[in-house]
Amino acid sequence: AKRIIHSLKGVVGIIGLVKASALIGQLDKALSENNEIASCIALAQRCEQEISPLINNILSLTDLYCTQPESGSSG
Repeated sequence: AKRIIHSLKGVVGIIGLVKASALIGQLDKALSENNEIASCIALAQRCEQEISPLINNILSLTDLYCTQPESGSSG
């Protein structure tokens, strides 16, 4: 989990989600320091709230641009 969190922090930092990157950094630190699970879960939920709009936008673009070809049509 720590490796995934660390990688996610780098990705959101690269794309400019500064607040999300800071929150994920706090989660990374909390995991490294073996903080209470409730505290880590709360941080993870805050991270999810921060990056959810981006994920939803990406998914909507995927739906828009990656449609399946109609069945029975010839190309």
